[in-house]
Amino acid sequence: DITDRKAMEMALLESEWKFRQLVENIHEIFWIRDAQTQRFLYISPTFEDVFKLPVAAVYADPLAYLGPVLPEDADTVHQSHMAQVELGKRTDITYRLQVEDQIRWIRSRGFPIVDDNGNISRIVGIAEDVSAVHEAESKRKKLEAQLMHTQKIEAIGTLAGGIAHDFNNIL
Repeated sequence: DITDRKAMEMALLESEWKFRQLVENIHEIFWIRDAQTQRFLYISPTFEDVFKLPVAAVYADPLAYLGPVLPEDADTVHQSHMAQVELGKRTDITYRLQVEDQIRWIRSRGFPIVDDNGNISRIVGIAEDVSAVHEAESKRKKLEAQLMHTQKIEAIGTLAGGIAHDFNNIL
């Protein structure tokens, strides 16, 4: 009786369809790596939009994703990924990319997956472009600095006005 087999195949296809619908339609990059070989098993299509690299290049060379990472951030990114594998640590880092004459800020989180024997078998992660958040924070800090400067000038003006008034009373 192949009815059960056909039902399992249909359930598997539906499960795969749901997975693809999820990871291919979110704005974050979703990835899965093999812990032993460090090869990527899956990278969502959003990767190409953010990194401006073809996913196939990263499948061929697992370190290709470091290409657009700014040199001063590349070591931090690499050490984070090694900590996931060697120490089984969850990681949460922010780094910068140089993409098409602009700097992009990326927040990447990785999670080790442990098998039944307690060994780390896979690393899964999510990376998102947080450039807009970073830019908004920079603007907020700049506006705060301008407000502080304005308040200082206003306080100096009030003080000067008071001194002028007192000086005028003395005269």
